Amino acid sequence: MSKHPGLGVVLLIGSIFFLFGCQETRESPSSEIELLYKEYELQPSTEKAEIYLDSLSSFIRANIEHTQFIKPHLVRGVQVSIAQGQLSRTSNYLLPLLRLYPDLEDRNGYLLSLGEVMHTLRKRHASSVIFKELVSRNPDDQKIIDRSILIDSAALVETDYVEYLFQQILIDPDEYGVNRNASLVYVDATEALALVSPERSDVPGHLYRAAEVARSMRTFPKAMSLYDWLIKDYPDHEKTPTAMFIKGFILEQDYDLIDEAREVYTEFLIKFPEHEMAESAQFLLNNLGKSDEEILQSIESNRVNSNN
Repeated sequence: MSKHPGLGVVLLIGSIFFLFGCQETRESPSSEIELLYKEYELQPSTEKAEIYLDSLSSFIRANIEHTQFIKPHLVRGVQVSIAQGQLSRTSNYLLPLLRLYPDLEDRNGYLLSLGEVMHTLRKRHASSVIFKELVSRNPDDQKIIDRSILIDSAALVETDYVEYLFQQILIDPDEYGVNRNASLVYVDATEALALVSPERSDVPGHLYRAAEVARSMRTFPKAMSLYDWLIKDYPDHEKTPTAMFIKGFILEQDYDLIDEAREVYTEFLIKFPEHEMAESAQFLLNNLGKSDEEILQSIESNRVNSNN
């Protein structure tokens, strides 16, 4: 693992978290991955690493639900990508590793590496969230305390730094009603906070707001990954039903995935039959796949029948 903040690596938070919302059903044979890894071990070249890591990424996407099965592969992906200097791939393995395994051995070490990655990429808002949280929780760990110098001054001054970043998104808004750069900063910081301190009471609220910010910019893969994060990790939060409803709506309206939308609406109605959006969910479920004209005709027919 990385031990210093000088490593350069491309942080692909949006793309990797979207893996949790749009999973492939195809499964790559693990024997193929093992063979490619052994070939890399025998000849640890850049070319062999590229071939192995390309296949590994597909393998992880296809098996993302099998958490215990893919864990060693994620660890190996981190090790190989760092060893070969292909650090643009490192976060592809770090991020799901940290999210899927809250009891991960040497979790602080992996978080430090992720913080270093973000800092080197000038995503210092996100790295500051990680380092600030780690320092507050590990006041006697000198390796962590040393990272204090990498925390931005604004993060040191603001008691609730992520909330502060959220307030910036309405300054100089664009055509979508938000400041795009500030919005991206807020989303990055929210994801970082959810990874380093998932137990914080404000995390699910930030996940929901970050999803709404992403949706307002029409970056639907990012929004879907954040809604899924909230739904799966915080099922009892007050915003979880709304997140599930919106997820179904996006699947229907923006992705035209009717069967997937049906599953989400049905699950919503089973879990939250008394929710204020239950009637709307039932209406959408009843009219999945229909054109606007067909829906209007159905409404008119129902109105006529109710008057008779």
